[in-house]
Amino acid sequence: MRSIARTAALTLGALAAATLAPPAADAVSVKDWMSADGLMIDLNIGRPTTVGMRQSAGELYLEFSNPLGDPRDLERLAAAHPAAIADIQFGQNSVLLRTNPGADVRVWSTPQGARLAVRGPAGQGVVAPTPPAASSADGSNSDRAAAERRLEVLRGRVELATGRPEAARTALEAAARNDPADPETLTALAAAESELGRTDRALAYLDRAISARPDDPNLARDRARLLRDQAAFIEVNGGWRETDDSDRQSRAGFILAARFGERWRVGAEGFAGHVRADAVQRADGRTTTANDAFGAGQVSAAYRFRPEHETEGTLHGAEHGPGAGLTHRIGPATARTTLSAGYGAPHFDDVAGILDEGRKHHVQIGHERRFDRDWRASVGGALNQYGVADDDNVARTGAVTATVRRRVYSQAPFYVDAGYSFDGEYEIDVDTRRDALGATFNPLPIDSREVHFGDVSASVSLAETVTASTTVGYGFDRFGGDGATFAGSVEWEPSATWKLGLSAGHSFAATRGDNASVINFGFYVRRSLGSDLAPSATPTEPPR
Repeated sequence: MRSIARTAALTLGALAAATLAPPAADAVSVKDWMSADGLMIDLNIGRPTTVGMRQSAGELYLEFSNPLGDPRDLERLAAAHPAAIADIQFGQNSVLLRTNPGADVRVWSTPQGARLAVRGPAGQGVVAPTPPAASSADGSNSDRAAAERRLEVLRGRVELATGRPEAARTALEAAARNDPADPETLTALAAAESELGRTDRALAYLDRAISARPDDPNLARDRARLLRDQAAFIEVNGGWRETDDSDRQSRAGFILAARFGERWRVGAEGFAGHVRADAVQRADGRTTTANDAFGAGQVSAAYRFRPEHETEGTLHGAEHGPGAGLTHRIGPATARTTLSAGYGAPHFDDVAGILDEGRKHHVQIGHERRFDRDWRASVGGALNQYGVADDDNVARTGAVTATVRRRVYSQAPFYVDAGYSFDGEYEIDVDTRRDALGATFNPLPIDSREVHFGDVSASVSLAETVTASTTVGYGFDRFGGDGATFAGSVEWEPSATWKLGLSAGHSFAATRGDNASVINFGFYVRRSLGSDLAPSATPTEPPR
């Protein structure tokens, strides 16, 4: 038995070491052979990987979820088959293969890479390469310059696809200096600037790309979507929630939002509904119950001082009176720090809903970062003070939150993410009261909680205008209960100005030691109202 156990331990140790060890220098291996009607190629990354593909006439772009490592085999491949392959370029996770005129490429995904078949016209084998372009008088080669520019564009695409828009912008700007009118470069630059939240620059780059290629419907569609996302809109929403300990709680509301250039963003929200919730506090065998109703609304305005600094102010009202909040965001969209403070926000309990005259004041700091296309994380901390009725200080708590998420599968139109989140709130000081019968109770249900939650989510495009997503997870509260979560949503965009959504979910209530379950259902209808970000009359270089 010891021998078997020792063998098993050694085997598991070897597997773990192989899994955790860094990839070898020659991470990608290439096998190639001539077949009856062309050339077959196997690209093997050496470990499980997913493959994304984009193909156009004479070009095949492959992106892998794992890095390629040393690309010497790819360089050898281009030299070994000049009749079939005109050029191969590569990035950290990608390959751009160009074939000679008339050749056709078919590609299949394999568990550890991809297999390609390169065939000539009508399956008659690959065609001969075209002669190289003549050098200019000063000895430079225009084809070589074009290839170098395409390599910069490829590098930019790779950086953008792997979640590094700042690096993508740097590479693409270098390519644009060599060819300021290339639509592919300008489109990629627009995507990078959009990722960084610089809509004015993104629109200017798209305008220049459209000027160079006015008949491309994809460019017009990209511009329309960008404008729609920045446009003023009105949304009507509603739904209901139901828990084990309360009656059904319904809600209806609206949102009105608009942007003014790149600096101003304003909005208004209104909510109305009725909640009958049994907010039960058990003490000395007695209970205290409150039947709650709520109505709330808020207005907000945000001003962007420069691309990486934005301040937002909020005023809101509820049954207990007015409140306010102030938030400042620092950094690009890929690495942002948020500082915020709030006064008089309605206190929301997972089971009971919004509690009658319950409110919360807070100061908070948080940081979120996207490391690459697959990994992102966030961490935050807060100090909270709770009030109720005419007492503004019935409890004080400290809170810590953290999340980490990874995209584990990425092959359009299907994506899968997995993640873990931590949500802890700990009592610092909680006041108690005595009712008319002398029983002790808490004015608000404020207790410590420490929720650990893991989930897997998936999204898929069912059609060009329909997207669906689902989440399955399990949570555990160290001070309370545990349970599973199931949720799903569907979004439909019948036109550039309309968007509709439905959502439903069932979860355990991670709340104050309660083990109740919560059922949610919601809907929204959004209508874009137009945009003040009109197309440029004459596309120009965006401002620095």
